[in-house]
Amino acid sequence: MPAVCILHAPQDEALADKTASALARAGRRPVPLCPDAPGVETAPQDGPEGMPVIVLWTGAAAGLPRLQDSARMAMARGALIPA
Repeated sequence: MPAVCILHAPQDEALADKTASALARAGRRPVPLCPDAPGVETAPQDGPEGMPVIVLWTGAAAGLPRLQDSARMAMARGALIPA
């Protein structure tokens, strides 16, 4: 099965890990990705090329411009998974 990118805010790492565990149990290869993590100078644009993307929209994520940009780019290439 293809990998699935999980975009999340730094504060939502535990939720991303739980989501990744659920996807792994379902046979997916989850790749948690935090474009706004402290110390990250350049954000991944929308996850690895060709990979479907899930965005964990939380209060913390809603205020992060780089996460929002990454989600828009994933949507533009048709890779955003509605949840």
